[in-house]
Amino acid sequence: RDMRVLEAGCGNGRLTLRLAQLGALVTAFDPSAAPVHQAQQSLPERFLGRVAYYTGSAEALPHPDASFDLVVLSWSLC
Repeated sequence: RDMRVLEAGCGNGRLTLRLAQLGALVTAFDPSAAPVHQAQQSLPERFLGRVAYYTGSAEALPHPDASFDLVVLSWSLC
């Protein structure tokens, strides 16, 4: 519970939502703006404080070292 997870290449947020349902605090990004927007729009209100989305790439992450307990990448090349 409250594990800090970074999801690289989140797409439409399907895995992001599942991680939040399991109790994770999720920061998720994708290099394409359209799926990030779709993910933001479809996120249930009860998860608004547990999930943060942004558009970006894995080449230059804006997070300090040790910001996350787990990094996941699924079906994506970032």
